[in-house]
Amino acid sequence: MFYLGLDIGSSSVKAALVNAKSGKSVLSIHEPKGEMDITSVKKGLGGTRS
Repeated sequence: MFYLGLDIGSSSVKAALVNAKSGKSVLSIHEPKGEMDITSVKKGLGGTRS
């Protein structure tokens, strides 16, 4: 049996597959490779990461 973990954020998606018995990671991905900028059309509602 395996565990599938997902992190769906506003600027990236991450997924991990873990062997339930051993607790070892089988696969881990992060897309896009660099996080995307988050911008806002109204001042104070968002920004970009440094």
